[in-house]
Amino acid sequence: MREHEGWAEVCGGAASTVPPAFPLFATADLRAVIGDPGRRLRALRAGGRIVTIARGIHVAVPDGADRAWLPGAEETGWRVAAARFGLEAPYVSGLTAASLHGATPRSSAFIHVTVPRQTRARRLDALGALVEFHTRDERVLGSPLWRLRRGDERTWGPDVMSMVGELGPFRVASPIQTVLDLLHSPWRSGSSERARDAVERLMRGVSDAEIDAVARGQRRHSAAERTRFQRLGRWVRDPDLRA
Repeated sequence: MREHEGWAEVCGGAASTVPPAFPLFATADLRAVIGDPGRRLRALRAGGRIVTIARGIHVAVPDGADRAWLPGAEETGWRVAAARFGLEAPYVSGLTAASLHGATPRSSAFIHVTVPRQTRARRLDALGALVEFHTRDERVLGSPLWRLRRGDERTWGPDVMSMVGELGPFRVASPIQTVLDLLHSPWRSGSSERARDAVERLMRGVSDAEIDAVARGQRRHSAAERTRFQRLGRWVRDPDLRA
C-alpha cells in the first residue's frame, strides 16, 4: 500500500502498476503514466521528493529525509538490477556482500550484484558508484534431481538472504555463499587480497558441513574444497588454534 501511495505521489495522482523496484524508478516508467515526464521530474527534484542517481534513473526520497539525503549504494545497485530482472533474481554479492556481513570495510565505489544474464556495468553518478554485474543463471545450477531426491532447498541454487535498508528489503548472498563465490573467482571481486581476508573472517562462524550443504547442487564444489586449504593455512599460521 505504501508503494502505491508513493508512486501515486510521484505521478501526481492515481497511478496503475507500481514499478517493480520502487522507490527506484525510470523516466520511462513515469512516461508510461503521464506522457511527457520532464516538467513533473523537475518539480519533484526541486521539491526534494526525488533524487536522480543516473541518467533516466530516479529514487523517491523517504519521508523525513533531509535535503542532502542519498540512497545507499548497495541497495540502490540491487534495485537497478531488480528493475530489469525482478525482485527474485538479483542479489548483492562478492566483496559488497562481505562488507554488509562485516567481513571487510564498506566501499561505495564498486558495487557487486549478481544477475541472470550478462549486463553492462552501470555508473550511478550521484552516488559516485560503479555497479558491476556478475552473470549467474540460477535456473541451470546443479541438477533438479538433487532437489527431488533430498528435499533440501539449500542444495538448489545460491544461498541468499534478505536485508532491510532505507528503501526496503533487498537480497544479499549469505555469508557461506559469499565465501564460496569469493573462493570460486576472487579476481572478479576487484581485489584478491581483500577477498582472501574477507573469506577468512566469514569462515570463523561457519563449519565445513554448513559450507558443503550450500555448495551441493551448484557449481561451487572446488570452492568448498578450497575452504579446507584456507582453514589449514590459518591453522599453520596461528599457534593458538593448535593449542
